[in-house]
Amino acid sequence: MLKLVNVSKYYSSEGNVALGLRNINIKFEKNEFVAIVGESGSGKTTLLNVISGIDSYEEGEMYFSNQETSYYSMSDWEDYRKNNIGFVFQNYNLIESYSVLQNVETVLLLRGVSKKDARKRALEIIERVGLSNRKRSRAAKLSGGEKQRVVIARAIASDSKILVCDEPTGNLDSENSEQIMSLINEVAPGRLVVVVTHDYSLVEPYATRKVRLFDGEIVEDVNLKPKKPDAEDKTELVNNQPRFLTNLLFGLRNLVMTPKRTIFSLLVYIAITFTIVGIYDSTFLAQPTNYRYSYTYTFTDNRRLILNKPDYSPFSEQEIEDISKISGVNYVHKNDFYLDSAIYFYDDDNWESYTLILQSINQLKEADIIQGRMPENDLEVVVTNDKLLGKKINQSFYDKKYEFEIVGITDKNYQSNYYGSGTIYASDLLRKQKIIEQGQSYFDFSLKGIDELEENSYLERISFAFAPSYEDGVIRLSLGAQISELEFNDEDIKVYLTSIYGEKEITDVTIEIIREPDNYTNFIFMNENTFFNLIDNEVYQISVILDDSFIKGSLMSQLRNKGYRVIDVSDFPSYGFDGLMMLIETIMKTFVAGLGIVFLYFVTYMILHLVMNSKKRDYSILRILGANRKNLNSIVSIENITLGIIAYITTFVGVIIINQYYSLGVMNIIKYRDYGSMLILLIIIVILAFMLSVRFSRKMFESVVNVVIRRS
Repeated sequence: MLKLVNVSKYYSSEGNVALGLRNINIKFEKNEFVAIVGESGSGKTTLLNVISGIDSYEEGEMYFSNQETSYYSMSDWEDYRKNNIGFVFQNYNLIESYSVLQNVETVLLLRGVSKKDARKRALEIIERVGLSNRKRSRAAKLSGGEKQRVVIARAIASDSKILVCDEPTGNLDSENSEQIMSLINEVAPGRLVVVVTHDYSLVEPYATRKVRLFDGEIVEDVNLKPKKPDAEDKTELVNNQPRFLTNLLFGLRNLVMTPKRTIFSLLVYIAITFTIVGIYDSTFLAQPTNYRYSYTYTFTDNRRLILNKPDYSPFSEQEIEDISKISGVNYVHKNDFYLDSAIYFYDDDNWESYTLILQSINQLKEADIIQGRMPENDLEVVVTNDKLLGKKINQSFYDKKYEFEIVGITDKNYQSNYYGSGTIYASDLLRKQKIIEQGQSYFDFSLKGIDELEENSYLERISFAFAPSYEDGVIRLSLGAQISELEFNDEDIKVYLTSIYGEKEITDVTIEIIREPDNYTNFIFMNENTFFNLIDNEVYQISVILDDSFIKGSLMSQLRNKGYRVIDVSDFPSYGFDGLMMLIETIMKTFVAGLGIVFLYFVTYMILHLVMNSKKRDYSILRILGANRKNLNSIVSIENITLGIIAYITTFVGVIIINQYYSLGVMNIIKYRDYGSMLILLIIIVILAFMLSVRFSRKMFESVVNVVIRRS
C-alpha cells in the first residue's frame, strides 16, 4: 500500500539545517496497526506528516499503490489527503465553532456527498462512537474524550485507506485513553492504522507492528502479531469535488457560527460601504452649478426629466404638445426654472413654516383629491399637507399681493431638496408671478447697433426694472451719459434679450429711447406683463413630469430618438460642460474616487486581516480534510461577498430610516432613486470584497496546512 525508499527530510531555519528523517526504508500494508515510538525529537511526527502528505520530503521516494509521489503537485497532495488519509490528532483539530454533527459531515461534504446523504451517514457514525446525545453541541463545549471521539468519527466518515494518529491520547486521562484506543482498534479493519505514541503500553494490546525511531532513523521494526482481518461490507463513498452550493454552505455556516467575528467584520464593511457611497455620491451625483440657466436644482423628484435641443433652438408649441401626449407623460412645464423656487408660507395659528414646490393644477384630477375639492378660480390651490386645509397663503410680487385659499388636499407629492417640503398645485397665475420673479436672475438685456458699443462691451449691458404704470408691450430705454453723448439715430439702437442659450433681438414691442443722462444710467423699464411675454414666448428648456419613475429609462430613449437632449436630474454631472472640460472633469473625478477606494481597500485589509488570521486554523483544518485551494478561495470569497452585500443593504436601509427623522444632507443616490448608480456601487462593493478575499487567500494558504500540525 505505502512504501518509503531512502526518504530523507530536512528543515531549514535562519540559515541552519536540521535533520528530520534520514534514509527511511519501510513498507506499510493494509490491515496493519503500526505503533511508532521513540524519544521526543526522534522524527516520529515528521514520518507521520510525510506519510499523510502534510509535509514534503527532499530525498528518496515514497510510493502509494506502487505509484511514485515525488512528482505530486499541490493539488495532487490535496487529492491524496482527501481520498486516502484520515487524521486523529492529540489537539483534536476540530473546528471549535461547528457542532459535532457539522464537524463529522464536513469531511463528507468535501468529498462531494450531497447534504442529505452526508447528514444521514454522519448521524450513523456519531451514534457508533456514542455521541448521539451531543450531536448538536459545539466542539468547544466538549470534554477531551468527547472531542477525540468526534475526531475518530470524522476519520471514519472519510472512509480513508490510511488512518494516521498523532498522540491520540496525549491530552486524555487513563480511562478515556483506553476507550479511545479501543475505538481506534474497532475501526482499524480494512485500513492501515499508524499511531505515533509516547505511551506504548496503551497501543500494545492492538498493535500488529512496532517501529522505533532514533535521531531520524529507524532502529527497530518488529512484527508483533498477524494483520487485522479485512472489513466487511465497507461502504465506498463518492469522490467528487465539492459543488458551489457546498462552498456556499461552508461560507454561510462560517458566518453564522462565529457571530462575534461576523458582527465585527460586518460593521467594518458597513463603514466602508457608507464611505464608498459617500465618495460616489459627492463625486458623481453632486449638483452642478453651471447648467444652462445656471441655477441649483431643488425640485429633484426622479419623475422629472429636463429637455432642451442640441442646437439650443426654442421649442415650438406643436413640439411641446406632442411631448405632452406621449404615454407616461403627466405634464410639461415650459421655462421650467420656476420649479426650483419654492413658495414659503408661515401658519400663524400653528407657528409653523412650510416650503411648497409649485406644480400646475392641470396635473391633478378629481380622483387625486383626498380632502376638500378642486380649485374653481385662480386664487384657490391644492396642497399635500392636510393640516393646511382652509388656510390662506399670502404672496407678494412687487406691487401685487395675492391671497390664495387652500381648498383641497392631495397625496400626490414630489421630492425636493427642501427639508420637510410639500407640493402646491396652482393655476397659471402663480406660475406667471414666479417666472417674473425668477426670470430676472436668468435673463438680461443688451444694446447693439452702435460701433462704440461693440468696442466697449461694458456699455452693451443694461439694467432693467419694473414700471407698473407702463402699458403692456412698451419698453423705455433711459440712456446714461456715455451713450447719450454718442452720435447715433434712435433707430440704430437694437435691444436684445440674452440668456445662457444665446440672444434674441426684441422686435415685437414698442421701444422708446429717452436721453436723460442726469436721471438713470443705462436702464430699461417695462411692466411685468411685458417682461413675462418676452421671456415666455420662446421656450428653450422644459421639464417633463412622468406618471411613474419606472418608465423613465424607456421614455428617455424615446425622447432622445426624437432628437431632444434629455437630462435625468440624477445624471447632472454628465452635462453642463463643453466636451473637453466635461471629459477632464470626469477623468479627475474618477481618478480621485479611485484613489479613495484604493485607500479604503488597504484600510479594510489591515482591519480584517486580524479577523482572517483568527480563522486561519479553521481553514487549515478544512484543507487537511480535503478542501483544495480553490475550494477555500471560494469559501473565503463567499464569506466576504456576503458581508459586503449585507453591509450594502444595511447601509441604504439605515440611511432611509434615519432620514425619516434626521436630514443627513447626503445620499442623492437614494433621493433620486438612481438604480443604475445603486447597481454600480453594489458591483464596486462585491469587487472590493472579492479582491480582499483573493489577497487573504494568497497570504493565508501559502503554508496553511502546517499551521495545525505545528500547533499540535
